[in-house]
Amino acid sequence: MIAQSGHYRSHDEGCLSLPKERRTIKRKKLFKIKYLDDGGNEQILKREKFEATILQHEMDHLKGKLIIDY
Repeated sequence: MIAQSGHYRSHDEGCLSLPKERRTIKRKKLFKIKYLDDGGNEQILKREKFEATILQHEMDHLKGKLIIDY
């Protein structure tokens, strides 16, 4: 991750890892990440609102964090 906005939005989230759980989680409205594509080229992906929430949710998984940890 290379940037997040200072503004937040709350969103009711679910997770396929915990199908019966839901949590309202406050996340940044803007999320920007640097990554390498299949060809090894550096790319930057910037997303806002719901798509930013999805990226942050998935980044949590990479860190071993689930919605029940909020």
